[in-house]
Amino acid sequence: MFVERSVDGTLEHGPEKVVMPALGDRIAALFTSETGRSGLYLASSNAGFQSSLLFWSEACRSGVGRANPELFPWTLANAPCGWLARQFGVTGPNATYTGKLEALASAFDQAAAHLTTGEVSTAIIVAVDFAQRQRQSTRFAGVRLSNRDGSILVERVKSGVFTRQGRRTNASTALAAALDALQKCPSVVLSDGCSTWVLKSRRSE
Repeated sequence: MFVERSVDGTLEHGPEKVVMPALGDRIAALFTSETGRSGLYLASSNAGFQSSLLFWSEACRSGVGRANPELFPWTLANAPCGWLARQFGVTGPNATYTGKLEALASAFDQAAAHLTTGEVSTAIIVAVDFAQRQRQSTRFAGVRLSNRDGSILVERVKSGVFTRQGRRTNASTALAAALDALQKCPSVVLSDGCSTWVLKSRRSE
């Protein structure tokens, strides 16, 4: 499969319901309209965490019956993925993977499986890790994948590869670093120790 488009960047601290519209604006290029079916695969280490804290704090302060019900849906880890699917009209599969680099690897695994079987013609992977403190930034990175020929080839390494290096890296940081490294290196490896993906630049071929 190939990378058609990629994005990455940072956003200000805030709960999910505040951050998501800003994130949608920044990654909108991944969701260009087409006739084929798209799938959305989101990886995050803490989706829903910020809203869960806010909801619980309000429930403790005012009582569960008086807690703001608008916050509750955002306490679920799959809320950001669902918001993006509705915002951009993704009618194919959409899934959320929680964790760090292993979540990103799982997103790549599922996206590749759906592209191989033809369940989708385009797979959009979004990695987002929400800031937990005021001085932190929300980090995001995303790629639009398809089987159409492109400048970046993505392949799964089938031989036994095992490395613990970087396994605790957040998905968004790992993907953004890989995309940046491809500007200088011919290939980059993403591995959670079990699943290994190689991104190869074909610009110099």
